[in-house]
Amino acid sequence: ESYYLCAQAYFHLHEYKKAVENIDLYQQQTNIALSNNQKTAIYLKAYALFNQKDYSSASHYYKNYVVAIGNDSSNMTYPDALNRLGDCFFHKRQFQEAVETYTKVINLKSTGADYAAMQCGYAQGLMHQYTEKVNVLEQLIEQYPYSDYVDDALYEIARAELLQENHEKAIRTYNTLINNHPNSKRAAKASLELGMTYRTIKQFDAAVDA
Repeated sequence: ESYYLCAQAYFHLHEYKKAVENIDLYQQQTNIALSNNQKTAIYLKAYALFNQKDYSSASHYYKNYVVAIGNDSSNMTYPDALNRLGDCFFHKRQFQEAVETYTKVINLKSTGADYAAMQCGYAQGLMHQYTEKVNVLEQLIEQYPYSDYVDDALYEIARAELLQENHEKAIRTYNTLINNHPNSKRAAKASLELGMTYRTIKQFDAAVDA
């Protein structure tokens, strides 16, 4: 148990390599079966590896943790572990696997579902699945209207609509972002891209205004 507690302490000190070393020592103990911390040790190790950007190893332990807790959706670490597993896939550019993993969190409708939807949209965009991207981000806005990701979702929807050459839709979406979230970091960039969109469709006065 001392090894496990040392691992936790090192983790909070951001000394992730030492945290992993102590978890390994904890897991090597002959009386490990008597410990109540076996599952959380896997979770902690996954995070320590993730924070070192060792996404391949981290994904292995996040998978093990999800299996260890038996897909228990009532456990709040379950959707979090799935989101981090999705992030591992995303960083490794395994976008389809990322979408599938984030979708599990979206379907749970639990804490982190709005983040999962945002990341899912990013991944779908990188796979040129623009219709699917718009759908999942519109779902985010509808289900979580007070989420911190709403302005990002609107911006990404507009970008996807532009890539589909739906200029009028993109203009409406940019205006929704600018009007509803004027203090967002996305608002100024949206105004610039709105002007460029008006210019593309030769509405030059509107472009100047934007």
